[in-house]
Amino acid sequence: LSETKRQPPKTAAAFKIGEMKLSSKKIRANSETLENAARAITREERIDLDELESFAQTFKKQRIKFGFTQGDVGLALGRRYGTDFSQTTISRFEALNLSFKNMCKLRPLLKEWLEDAEAAMAGGATVNDLLDAPPPSRKPVQQQQQQQQQQQQHVQQKQQQQQQQHQ
Repeated sequence: LSETKRQPPKTAAAFKIGEMKLSSKKIRANSETLENAARAITREERIDLDELESFAQTFKKQRIKFGFTQGDVGLALGRRYGTDFSQTTISRFEALNLSFKNMCKLRPLLKEWLEDAEAAMAGGATVNDLLDAPPPSRKPVQQQQQQQQQQQQHVQQKQQQQQQQHQ
C-alpha cells in the first residue's frame, strides 16, 4: 500500500484568508469592468447624460415654480399622449432613477409639456386652467417613438463604427 500524506484540516483562519483572496480578485475584476465600461461611453453619450441631468433639474424647478405636483404632470401627460404616467415615474425622472433608455423616452414628452405650460402660464393661465384644458393636437405618439428609435439606431451605428475602428 502506498503511503499518502494526509493534509491537516483547514482552520477557520485559513478559510477566511482564502475568502479574502477570492474577494480581492472579484473586486479587481469588477473594478476593471467598470473602468472598461467608463472608457466605452462615447463623448456623445456623456453629453446626453449631462443634458438629461440638466433638463431633469430644470424641469423640477419649473414644475415647482408653476405649482404643479408630480401627479399633476403625470395626469397631464396621460391626457396629452394617451398613456398615464404615475407620480412615481415623474419622481424617478427628476431624481435620475430611471434607466437611461426610459429617461431618453420621457424627456421629449416632458420638454414639450413644460414648454406649453411655460407659454400658458406666461399668458396668465392657472394650474387649474392647464389641468382642465383639452389636450392640444400633437404628433401621434407613434411618430415620436419612431423618431426616438431612429436616434437610438444612429447612436448604435456610431458605437459600432468606433468599435470597428479600434479593431
